[in-house]
Amino acid sequence: MYVSVHAPVGAIIGKLVPNPFLAFILAALSHYLMDLVPHGDKDFFNQLKEWLHVKKYIAVVVADAFFLIITLPIILRFTPDASYWSVVAGIAGSVLPDFANAIGWLSPKKYLKPFFTLHHWVHDIVANKITKYDFPEQISPLLMVELPIYVLALVIFYLL
Repeated sequence: MYVSVHAPVGAIIGKLVPNPFLAFILAALSHYLMDLVPHGDKDFFNQLKEWLHVKKYIAVVVADAFFLIITLPIILRFTPDASYWSVVAGIAGSVLPDFANAIGWLSPKKYLKPFFTLHHWVHDIVANKITKYDFPEQISPLLMVELPIYVLALVIFYLL
């Protein structure tokens, strides 16, 4: 799932949990719970062995970063002072697994290998059991799973 989708959920957790450390931990756990939902990237890293898939992945990461850069100031603008650091910690915790995963994939050092392995196990555990629901095209998960979660999370954040 895109980090721009995980970030608003982490913000919600930060807004509800006043302790920044606890908000960070719970948001990181929420990342893995959200990634249990099949969303079109089953066996994704196995596909990155081909350069064409790497270029598509880079384009997706750039677009995702763009949406995250747009989303963060909006979220932080509407964050009450009392929960500001908890919201920041929640956002950081919710996106950390994807960054740790990318570093684990790119780095020749294998100290993040356990996070990389856990992340892909979580992504594939449900999708492997119900493969007919894993989406064949990137636009399908965006429209059917991730966009509704993104919009719903932003709405909930503002209503809290």
